[in-house]
Amino acid sequence: MSAHNLGSQLEETSVVTSGTSGKAFVWESSAPAGGESGFAKGAIWINTAGSSTTTRIYINTGSNTSATWTSILCSA
Repeated sequence: MSAHNLGSQLEETSVVTSGTSGKAFVWESSAPAGGESGFAKGAIWINTAGSSTTTRIYINTGSNTSATWTSILCSA
């Protein structure tokens, strides 16, 4: 079975929404800014340009009216 590289098939900036809760999944070449609206609580943000174990994946621990992005520690 050949390996599948999902990253090579994704656009640089993309968003998946979840009904009226807001954006649920985002991947972009930058880190998220806090306080933004329109992101579901629990939304995942992947920073495709993240260079350390604390700058690659974030979760919205705030609300859909004011996002609070918390870094998720991931291994290299």
